[in-house]
Amino acid sequence: FEDDDDGNDEFDDILLLGARLFRGTPGHITASYIRQRRTLDTLMGNMRQFELSFHMNLESMQALYAVVADRLHRDEGPAIRSCGSGIDPRVKLAMALQWMSGGSYLDQTMLFGVSREAFFEALWATLHSIVAEMPITFSFCRADLEEIACGFLARQRKPIFRGVCGAVDGILIKVHCPTPAEYPKPAQFYTSKQYYALNVQVVVDAKRRFLFLSMDCPGSVHDSTTFQA
Repeated sequence: FEDDDDGNDEFDDILLLGARLFRGTPGHITASYIRQRRTLDTLMGNMRQFELSFHMNLESMQALYAVVADRLHRDEGPAIRSCGSGIDPRVKLAMALQWMSGGSYLDQTMLFGVSREAFFEALWATLHSIVAEMPITFSFCRADLEEIACGFLARQRKPIFRGVCGAVDGILIKVHCPTPAEYPKPAQFYTSKQYYALNVQVVVDAKRRFLFLSMDCPGSVHDSTTFQA
């Protein structure tokens, strides 16, 4: 998320002029691309508002961007070559994080000036990039388990619980009712909370980092059954 122009508005103005001259020409930066960059730079200028919007600090987002940047840039190339426009890879990540934090796609489309179709295309590209670059795996290596246990022990005021290798919790994720072609018994997704859902469970370490994730069970399945699945 390093600002390439160091806040130099004159540089942006030059790019904007070029975008107007070559508007629609494949391979050139468009005016909408400049708008996206300026909007995100504005958000990054207020750290408090930034953390409220993205549920993480700027340093963490920069670290995440460094991991997925190459994939996001590769996905960006075909879009720019085909229509002369695209979404800044930094903005793709920002929109995805805000959406995962509970933000509406409508807010994102208005804020960054992208279409609904472009938003969801960018969203899935970003999520696939994160999953590909940061797979969630639970290690059964003794050294790793001991490190996790030490992390939980350090968070306790009194060392009562020893050998803790993870904290587990679950959540019901709302879904549309699946068709019989998608799942043979759609009614199993209907929960006691009166909506269709997936029963998702995760395990985290003492720093709240995901170690394991399961979303294999329909919403009506009891938590204990989901845990054993």
